[in-house]
Amino acid sequence: QVEAVDSRELTFTVKPVYYTVTVTADEGGSVTGAGSYRKGSEVMLTALPEDGYEFLRWSDGTTANPYVFTATKDVELTAEFAVPTGLTEVTAPQRADVYSLTGILLKKQVLLKEWSRKLPPGIYIVNGQPRQVR
Repeated sequence: QVEAVDSRELTFTVKPVYYTVTVTADEGGSVTGAGSYRKGSEVMLTALPEDGYEFLRWSDGTTANPYVFTATKDVELTAEFAVPTGLTEVTAPQRADVYSLTGILLKKQVLLKEWSRKLPPGIYIVNGQPRQVR
């Protein structure tokens, strides 16, 4: 809104922009931080797991908790929780089958990093690819 008081003076009324941050929680927890935030202000969302649950991630894939970001648009997020399994992901060591050039299986499922141990110099097929021992 612009109001002319006289020919040299203007009065402006500026309305700040606000964004709505909507947060919900899946079963197993609650969240804090929902509300209306002025454009450019800092938003902090916190996921609070209930007893027997752990926080996994926000619905946008972010795993930070608390989750801090700048208000630049309306946001809708869900906190995801799960019952801990007590299991950790373990990567199995890579293994290899080693064949002679004539197709004879020489080693079955040996550790990939040790496939050439005790082999004489030559060319071998390791997991379908030619490899050389010098």
